[in-house]
Amino acid sequence: MINLEISAWPKSFKYLEFSQTLEHIKADLKKYCTRLTIVEKESGFFITAYVKSNEQLSTIINSKEISILSGAIRMLCKKSKTIINGTAIKNRTDDLTKIKLDYKSLKE
Repeated sequence: MINLEISAWPKSFKYLEFSQTLEHIKADLKKYCTRLTIVEKESGFFITAYVKSNEQLSTIINSKEISILSGAIRMLCKKSKTIINGTAIKNRTDDLTKIKLDYKSLKE
């Protein structure tokens, strides 16, 4: 099982818009995952997608929904963090679709 964790803290005046974006894409995101959890706390959103394989992870990262989420993070959030299987992904652009997957380092 591979865990993709995305934490995002919207700007206070953009909180509602970010929440609405998540609500809009949630059902479609679930189609790509074995399990999806979205938790709202501490003025932020914590999204965890559980996938069974590297191929599923690649599919979700290349999905339209992740592209929408990535745009929402860039436009509406003050900070975000992405973690795959406990390893933080350094991504200066906050563009989730630009995550480079090192399949050899991911253990299913």
